[in-house]
Amino acid sequence: MNWSKSVEVAINPARETRVISNLHDAAQCLLHKWPSKTGKAYSKARTACLNALDGHVPAYYAREAFVAAASEANILRSA
Repeated sequence: MNWSKSVEVAINPARETRVISNLHDAAQCLLHKWPSKTGKAYSKARTACLNALDGHVPAYYAREAFVAAASEANILRSA
């Protein structure tokens, strides 16, 4: 489930940019690579991505939630 537009985040200690272009990558990023697993936007994005992977919500909704979580974590580079 590719997104119409990728999201760029800087999640590793070197702050290198990582391009997230689909739900699977977003979910993996949120679950395994996210700098802080706290915050309302993080929780909402995690739930939205998992629900979108299961077909319960549209992919664009998960993308919007992912962008909000990246902004909350101060790792958003481009959306």
